[in-house]
Amino acid sequence: MHEDQIYIEALLNDNSALIEETYLKARKVIIPMILNNSGSHEQGEELIQNSIIVLYERIKKEAKFELTCKVETFLYSIARNLWLKELQKNKRNISLTEKEEMVLKIKSYLEISFEEEDSKAKRSVLFWEKFHLLGENCQTILKKYFEEIDLKEIATQINQTYKSIRVTKHRCIQKLLNLIQKDSRFNELKN
Repeated sequence: MHEDQIYIEALLNDNSALIEETYLKARKVIIPMILNNSGSHEQGEELIQNSIIVLYERIKKEAKFELTCKVETFLYSIARNLWLKELQKNKRNISLTEKEEMVLKIKSYLEISFEEEDSKAKRSVLFWEKFHLLGENCQTILKKYFEEIDLKEIATQINQTYKSIRVTKHRCIQKLLNLIQKDSRFNELKN
């Protein structure tokens, strides 16, 4: 049994303290995902509530529901699916979210094959945790690079030379990869 199974029991038994803790855990991963993908803070808050409701309904439906990952990872996965449906419903022309594009680009460096939805969410959480540990300059350069803005244009935008941007981009990617690979979760997630 996964250690976060207590949050499933909390939902079943209406344990308000643990339900609040579940909400706060989900908030840490869902709000940034929504804000980075054309959403507002309010939409993120609503999505957290809807995700917890979906989880609750699933628990009620399955007699012996067992969590196989962290509760926030499971709720992130639900929220991501709900958000993609919302974007499609609103006819926003977004094929991949910014996060997914970044993860796909970094995947080529890591040579990881993403197979399960659960693993995708875990990798995404790991990626963004480490991405936010980078300095502001690295984050800015990598975001623009992953948006496929030409390096010469990036250099102009942030008032640096082209050569400097090339070197900095490479160092930032290496630093990000090192941060990810040094995390104990990396070996679990790469298979």
